[in-house]
Amino acid sequence: MGCTKGLSAFSLITLRAAPCDCLLLRADIHRLFDQGFVTVTPDYQFRVSRRLRDEYENGRVYYELEERIRKAGGIHLPPKLENRPEPEILKWHSNEKFVG
Repeated sequence: MGCTKGLSAFSLITLRAAPCDCLLLRADIHRLFDQGFVTVTPDYQFRVSRRLRDEYENGRVYYELEERIRKAGGIHLPPKLENRPEPEILKWHSNEKFVG
């Protein structure tokens, strides 16, 4: 896959081979997503865990990004609904992996 430098595409959950099962994230955010320190909610908001700040005294850039995305109304989404991440999958990540 020819991703732009610093970006990585990955499958949220391997339920089926469909574009709506993927997100395109910067490599650092991808790692934090896998570790549960960030998530994307079913309403397409980017959230950063308080634990990043509390346990590691880190994450300022991610909290600023969270605020910018909130003010913008959510993450950038493909125009076609069928190409957007499935809200059910995002809900699973937010409830099961995110360490809030």
